[in-house]
Amino acid sequence: FFGTTVFSKSQLSQKSERQGGDEESSQDYQEEIRLENQKMLQGVLFKEKLEKEGDVYVLASLDKVTLSKRLEKKITDIDNKLISLKEGATTSSNKKMSFLYDLRNGFNDEFHLLRGHFVAVAFTAKDLKKLHGERKKNVSFYLQKENKGEFKELLPTISKAIRENGHLILNSEKMSDYLVHGRLMTSKQFLAVSGFEKYLFQVVIKFVNQETNNVLELSREYSGTGRTYRQIKEKAFIEFKKMIEEGMEELDF
Repeated sequence: FFGTTVFSKSQLSQKSERQGGDEESSQDYQEEIRLENQKMLQGVLFKEKLEKEGDVYVLASLDKVTLSKRLEKKITDIDNKLISLKEGATTSSNKKMSFLYDLRNGFNDEFHLLRGHFVAVAFTAKDLKKLHGERKKNVSFYLQKENKGEFKELLPTISKAIRENGHLILNSEKMSDYLVHGRLMTSKQFLAVSGFEKYLFQVVIKFVNQETNNVLELSREYSGTGRTYRQIKEKAFIEFKKMIEEGMEELDF
């Protein structure tokens, strides 16, 4: 339930004394141990410290009521998110709900250890599995060959995001649920600074449902300055890749 950082500071000193024709030396070793945090946010209070025969003992007390209330609030917040995702009923919700459900179980185990009982669940793992089964799985995508130029450099990120959200990429256009195509537009902008350039990058990615012709879209603009076009482009692509990874989780296929 708690953790802290223990810092150790040691100092070794040596001195020499000459008595007659002989020289005697002695060493003095000192070590100071301190705790960085005396009180943790999780309801743990470090009361006192004892050093004995080279060992360090720390007396800590746990405020079970405070900690259990904080755990219960975290669990309630997660339950609200789970209910919201359940009502939304999108395919991309599956991954989020599974992650949140596992996180909730961890907090609930800690709560049980403190209070002796669990916080009641809104729905069980069995319900979650059934809900996932009711949703359409394995939505398939085809990356069209018309994707050319510098936009092709984003295709590996698009492919990865599609697979990470539980979908498929097919080599057959006819067998796929969605066609994926996009374009990257760049334009040089005026900049009255010698030695620097300014460019505007615009990317548009479209997912076309072959059955309904409905189109889902991801788009982003990036305007930046730098010494070279390549330098600005690298920054723009960092933003575009982040947009793709986050956007694929939000789209309702």
